[in-house]
Parts: sequence; structure tokens; C-alpha cells
Amino acid sequence: MVHSKKFAAGLAWLVFWSGRVAASAGGPGPAEGLVFRAWGTEAGLPQNTVNAIVQTRDGYLWLGTRDGLARFDGVRFTVFGLREGLQSMDVQALLEDAKGTLWIGTTGGGLSRMARGRIERVSAAPPLADDNVSSLAEDADGQLWIGTRTGLRLLRDGQVVANEKLGGLAQAAINSLLCTRDKTLWIATARQGLYQFKTNQFVETPGPPGDEKILSYCLLEDRARNLWASVGNGKVLCREKDTWRVYNEADGLPFAYITCLAEDAGGNIWAGSLDDGLYRFTSGRFLPVRKEDGLSASDIRSLHPDRAGNLWVGTRTGGLNWLTHRKVISCGPAQGLTNDFTRSVAQTADGTFWVGTIGGGLYQGDLNGFNRRPPESPSFYYAFVDSVLAARDGTVWYGARRGLIHLRAGEIEHIYGNETWLRSASVTALCEDLQGGLWVGTSEGELEHFEKGEFSEFPRRISRGPITALAQQADGSLWVGSEAGGLNSIRAGNDEVFSLTNGLLSQSIRALYLDAQGTLWIGTAGGGLSRWGEGRMKTFTSRQGLGADKISQIVEDDAGSLWLGSNRGIFRLSKRDLNDQPPERPAFLHPQIFGLGDGMPVEECSSGFCPAGLKTKSGLICISTVKGLVFLDPRRQETNAPPPSVLLEEVLLNGQLQEPEPVADRRDSRGATNRPILHLAIPPGGRDVELHYTGISFEAPEKIRFRYRLDGWDQSWTEAGGRRVVYYPRLRAGDYAFRLSACNADGLWSDETTLLSIRAEPYLSERGTFQASVALGVLLFLGCGAWLIARRRYKRRLAVLETRHAVERERLRISQDMHDDVGSTLTQISQLSDLGQSETGESSAIRKQFERIGQQALTAVQALDEIVWATNPRNDNLPQFADYVCRYADEYFEGSSIRCWQEVPTTLPNLPLPADVRHNVFLSIKEAFSNISRHSHATEMWVSLALSHSSVRLNIKDNGRGFSPEKLPSGGNGLENMKARLGECGGHVEFTTAPGQGTNVLLVFPLPPTH
Repeated sequence: MVHSKKFAAGLAWLVFWSGRVAASAGGPGPAEGLVFRAWGTEAGLPQNTVNAIVQTRDGYLWLGTRDGLARFDGVRFTVFGLREGLQSMDVQALLEDAKGTLWIGTTGGGLSRMARGRIERVSAAPPLADDNVSSLAEDADGQLWIGTRTGLRLLRDGQVVANEKLGGLAQAAINSLLCTRDKTLWIATARQGLYQFKTNQFVETPGPPGDEKILSYCLLEDRARNLWASVGNGKVLCREKDTWRVYNEADGLPFAYITCLAEDAGGNIWAGSLDDGLYRFTSGRFLPVRKEDGLSASDIRSLHPDRAGNLWVGTRTGGLNWLTHRKVISCGPAQGLTNDFTRSVAQTADGTFWVGTIGGGLYQGDLNGFNRRPPESPSFYYAFVDSVLAARDGTVWYGARRGLIHLRAGEIEHIYGNETWLRSASVTALCEDLQGGLWVGTSEGELEHFEKGEFSEFPRRISRGPITALAQQADGSLWVGSEAGGLNSIRAGNDEVFSLTNGLLSQSIRALYLDAQGTLWIGTAGGGLSRWGEGRMKTFTSRQGLGADKISQIVEDDAGSLWLGSNRGIFRLSKRDLNDQPPERPAFLHPQIFGLGDGMPVEECSSGFCPAGLKTKSGLICISTVKGLVFLDPRRQETNAPPPSVLLEEVLLNGQLQEPEPVADRRDSRGATNRPILHLAIPPGGRDVELHYTGISFEAPEKIRFRYRLDGWDQSWTEAGGRRVVYYPRLRAGDYAFRLSACNADGLWSDETTLLSIRAEPYLSERGTFQASVALGVLLFLGCGAWLIARRRYKRRLAVLETRHAVERERLRISQDMHDDVGSTLTQISQLSDLGQSETGESSAIRKQFERIGQQALTAVQALDEIVWATNPRNDNLPQFADYVCRYADEYFEGSSIRCWQEVPTTLPNLPLPADVRHNVFLSIKEAFSNISRHSHATEMWVSLALSHSSVRLNIKDNGRGFSPEKLPSGGNGLENMKARLGECGGHVEFTTAPGQGTNVLLVFPLPPTH
């Protein structure tokens, strides 16, 4: 068996070292080499009396207490009580049968079984002897035997066997039931003796002389097929090949009832007593393990070895205990380190360890024990030793507060305490110079070099805060790490300082290690572990799975693994794996982790002093902690423990607990049937899914790490660390599969197991037929809408055109009426004026009046002509406009001294030109002609018209005297009026002129869009 081999190998090493460590105390006790952990009501256990313990095939630990049933995964308890179906909260017996059903025997509530997360009471006819179930067993035929306080019953195919078939045991008080590997059922009664049921017969088994009638309280079959039975106070019987052997107080048992028996993975027999602790059977004797050894209480009620080789102990007042064998050996006050706050450790060639402590000064010794060094002088004592160094010449240096001491052959050779740099400082770091001498770092950030009896201070300050680490390269350059000044490099005899900051996440350096390949490993506070090599920096933090971001010690073993001391335990990583990590995107790390569950007295390792940890002469790894030294053997750290089993505990849909249906059996990596794959069908509606999962590995359950993936949703695996819940909000319709894998503290991963399949039904709106129908409906709707809009636009345009035509007809009627009526009247007035002039004779005054009347009438006729032109809708186009402007220009300058030139295309497109535009532009043209005639003194002028994109450019130019725009006389509004009129049309006017340069007026106005 894998676990037995692991147990035996680990136990042999632990017993060897434990024997050495405890030699001064007279040899190892049964508690040596064990690690204890306890859980009570404060941790979630429903009650501190644990009557029964069983581990089911899925890995869960089930606990029967006097206040309900509890399920434990190593991290949290899930409690089952009356609400979940229990008929009584006092659980006395637990059993998992061959089919995986959990049977629960209670006091007052009879027999129940766990089915699909709910507890069902077994209601059988005829009924049980009573409702006080004391023991359960399954025989080779799959029948369930039920022991109560008033009789024995057999449950076969859901039916209770009639009383007469059980003989006298039908009314016997049953203490214990046991089915052995030879298919024999053993029945321990309270008053009638010990019976065995074989070949369909109940036969009483007599005991040894003095105990002929065996009134046993509990039974056990060991791996050698021996039968163990506890009888009375301080007595246990062992049946070896039909011969009974008696063990009593002479063999180490207490004068107390033995309430339970168990055998661990190493073949050791354990006996729990009523009120005097736990006993381990070793070399023919029972040796005690009591509360003072680490148990939470000495009143033992139940024992159960799990599949990983751990022993679980249920007590009456102390809750649940877990016992396992140490992976590490610690040295503390019991081994002579009475001041166990260790700072630094060194080992000389003879194997002696030298340990610096806080308050206890310097200790020396080995794994057999440590002794405190005597005071350095009768008048003073260096109680705070921060750094210890074993030099190549066999001497020892150690630094303290305000002192540096040099030992040779264990005796003080010299004490340096009067140096200026030591008067208010502590020596926090020591490093032997490869070229001769010693480097010394202090708490004041000063760096000293000692050679030939003289100290020389490095001329430049290279740190902020205490110097915490020193490491020297083969070329003599020295790496210096400090509390807040980062990492620097110097060389003796040269005051240049090289600062290395690129890639370091923290400037607080805690440890430096230079390996044989010249790679520098850097431990920081807050920035994890960094690697400097080949001119590049790689950094590893807890985000990549390192486990902690404070690395205070770095030690390499003979196999090329790095052992990292941190504030969260010790991590073991392959240096090759770290070297192969790409710097741009490092992969997730999976270190082997050592902590409290492996025997460390505390997980916080010492930090900020150099050197702090080391590899011993025998290849062990020694790490200093705040509670003593820790030793690990890299060659003995087996990693063949099973990986965690992964389980899905709860499925919530939209915040409501669901009960997924099992759809297929699931097998683990060993081929054993595990919990079935579950299926969750999500109807149309909310699709917020919440999954609670767990991984079971009791050796270090709090260090289990997970990764998961939802096929169909996640693109890759998600590293979840220790998180045990995942949320998937607003899942899309489709099929999904949730897969989970877990890693234990040894770095072993479980299979990538499918735990749950999910089918999310689509909404009606997500179905293909509905979407096609909706799309078709939308297209029809859009088509109808477009047709209606086009029809409405057509009607609107038709109405506008009709209105426009009506307006144009009215404008045409007005212009015709004005031309015919007003025009004819003005013409008659003009003719009458001419007639009056011819008939007035020589009277000049009357003639002038008639001339004036004629001129005014002519002017009115011209104005009327312009109005008629502007009003007539037949002129609302560009060709008519151009023709009228040309005719007007000819008429305006006819008879004047100004010659008019025109440049107008002979053919213009028949583009519409609204009446208001024509009117405003024409008034601007008149203003321009008037200015030329009155002010320009020009002899020639030019009128040109051109089309540019969607606008008309009409240019009026003369060769007159021009003018200065800045010196225009006040009171004139002509130019401003031109600008305003063109602005109303959406156009503009540009004036280009200068004295003596003529004037150019450019009128630009837009054409309306054509349809």
C-alpha cells in the first residue's frame, strides 16, 4: 500500500531524529514525531462530543455528535440536523456500505440513511428493537446488521428479519459489531458475551481464564487478522490464531475503559480511553498520548484512520483531533533552545550548530540538544545575537548589539565593541570575503570590511535602513541588500556602486543567494522572489502561485531545489522550473508547501538577518523561525500522497439552491467509482450560476489550490488559488461542462474532473425559428413602414408642389394685373406729360413740371418692370435671371461714358432660382452699378457670371479709381446692405479694391438643391 510505505519511510526517519533530539529526556515518547491539530465548536463543529467518525469514498469525513451530523472537508463543517431529516440530534453510529449509502444510528431517532443530500428515516416492518442504535455493520452479502440497546436486528432488502431467526441476541444489548475479512460477523454484547455469526449460526466465543465471558465494549481486526477486544477497566484482549492474549496495566494501559480501537497505516494499534488519553501499542507496550502532549482532551470517544494515513480522534469535551507524522523536525525549548526566537544559524566542520537568538545570546549544540554559551565577560552579556558565520578556517563570528565577537576552537579570541561604527548599531549581516577578510553590515546601514585586524568603512553609503543580506560573486564583487535601499553591487577598493532596480517589485531585500551558476536569487518583502541572471530579471509572486510575497531565506539542496523560508511556511521549488520560466509571461507555480500541518511550530521564518538558513553537512535543510530551528530532509520528503479528491458541494441558480440530477458514474485516477457526474437543466429565465466546490486532502487542507474551467464559456483554465466558489453570470443558451482540478501541499494535481454538465435552454427570443420569424416580421414591418413613409412623402411633396403652383399662378396673375393695369396707367401718365409739354408753349415753369412728371412716371414704369420681373414665376430660373441682368446692364450704362462688357455663358442650365434670391441679388447688382456710375470715374466695367458646384459667382469689376475700405465716409449703407442681402440668400459678397486699382465686387449665392 502506497500510504503504508510512505508512513514507514517517514516514521523511520522521524523516530531516528526524534530519538536523538529526545535522548536527554530518556528516549522518545509516543507523541514524538506527531503533529496535532484540533477543531471544536469555535471552528464550526456542532458539538464537542464526537461519538463516531467515518470517511466516505468521496473523501469527506462524517462526524456523529450529540448535536447533529457534520461533514468535514478539512476546512469547513457542514451540519445536518432536524431540518435535513434527522429524527434525533444524538448520533451514535455511522457506516458507509458497499453501495456508498451512509447509514446513521441515533439515540431516540432510530436508523436513517443519507440519500441525495437529505436524510431519510428507515421505517421497516417489523420495527427495530428500539430507537437507540449503538452499532452498525455490513456483512459480505451486503446485509446491514443493526445493534441497539435492547436487541440485534438484520436489514435485508429493506426488510427487518423476524426476531426468531436471531435467537437470544434479538433481546441482547449490543455494544459493538464487526465484520472481519473471513466473512465472520462478531457481536459484542453488554451482558451475554462475545458471539460470532458464521455459516448461519451464532456461536459464543469464550475468553481466556478470568474472562471466559467476554463483555467487550469495542472490537478491531488488525492487518494480521488478529481480533482485539476491550473488556473492563484497563484490559484489552488480543486473539491470535484462536489464542487470547491479555494486555492490562502492566503493559501500560490505564485503569479506565477502552472506548475505541483503531489501526493506523503503519500497523500501530491505538486505544482510546474513557478519560485517560490515547495509547499507542509499540514494542509490546501501550504508551500514552494525553492532553499535555498535544491532544485537545483526554476523554476519547472514537478513532478513525483515513486513507492518507492520518488518525482522527473524537473526544467527549475537546472536539475533533487530527494526528499525523511530522515531515519536519523542530528544535526549541525542549531541545535546549530556551530562547527560541532564532535569528541566524551556522554550522562548523565538526557538525556543531551555532544559533543566534533574541534574548538568549548564542547557543551551540546539535540535534541531541543545545546549550547556551556563557557570558562573554563577567561584566556584560550579548543577549541579542543577530548574525552568525562559520568561516572557512573553522572559526566562528557572531554579531550582536554593539559588538562583534570572534571565536576560535569555541573560545573567545577577540571582542570588537569599541569601534565607532558599533557604538549604537547591531551587526545584522556577515559575509566572508573570498579574497580574504570579512564583510560586516550593520543596522545603521554601514558596510565595513575587516582584514588583518583592521576595519575599513566603505566610503559611500549604499543602503537605506539596516543591511539585511550579503552575497559575494567569484570575481569579488559584493551584492548588498538593505531594508529600504534595494539591491546594490560594489567591489573592494572601488567606491563605485551599481544599483539594480529593473524588475524588482520591492526595495526591501530580505535574502540573497548566489548559486554555482552565478545566478543571483533575491528574496524581498512584498515583491516575492526574483532571479537575476543573463542580464535579465525574473520575478515570481503569489499571483504566480508562489504562496507568499515575503521571502526571507533561500537555501539550495543537493538535488537543485530551492527551499524558501517565508512568513507563510517553507516552499520547495525546482530551480530548473524557475529557470525555464519565460520572463514575459511566467507559468503558474506549484511549490511543495510545509507548514503547521507538517510539524512546524510556527509558519513565520526569521527575516532581515544574514545568514539565516543553511544546508547542513549531512544535506538537511535548516531554517530559522521565530520559534526555534526547523530541519527538513530533502531526500525523505515523499510526494506519493494521493492528490485531493474534488467535489461539487452546492449549485445555485439565480441565488436559489438546486439539486442537479446524476447522469453518469465518475471514476477517479485509481479507477474507483466516485460521485456521479451531475446535470443541471436551466429553463428560460435567469442564468446566474454559482458553484461551490471543494478538494479533500487532510494533510494541509488550507493549502489546497484549485483551477477550473467551464467548457463552452472559458477559453482556458482559471487558477483560483484557495478560492472554493465560482460565479458565472448571465450564461448564454447552450451546453457547458464544469471541470475542476486540485493540488495538495506536495504539488500533486488531481485529474481534470468533469463534475457538472449544464444545459441552458434558450429564451423564446433566442430560438432559431423565432428569430427567423421575427426577422421576417421586421423586414415586412420595415418594408411597410418604408412604403408608408414614401407614400406620405410623395403626398407631402405633391401638396407642396400644388401649393407652389397655386402661389406661382397667383404671382403670375398679380404680375399680369400690375403690368396691364398699373403699367398702362403709368404709360398714359407719361404720354399725357409729353402732350402737356407740347401744349404749354414757352412757359418754362409748366414745362419743367411736366418733364418732372414724365421722369417720375418713367422711373415708376422701370420700377414696376423690375417688380413684375421679380414677381413673375416664369423668371424663377437661372437663364432668365442672367438674361435680365445683362439687359439691365446694357440699359443702365447706355448713353453713359462707361463701356459695359459682359461675359455670360450662352447656354446655362435651367436651374431654379427662387424669387427672394433673385430679388436680393438683383438689388445688390443695382447698388454695385450705382456705385460705379456715381463714384468710380471708370471708363469700363465688366459683368461676368459663372457656375461653381452648387453656387453662382457673379463678378462686377471696373477700372475706376477704387477706394480704401478703411476710409469709407460715414453715413453710407450701400455696402452693408449688399452684405445683408447676400446673407439672407445664404451667400456672401467679397470686395477687392485699392486706391487707383479699380474695384471688384464678387457676389456668391447658392442654388437650391434639385430633386
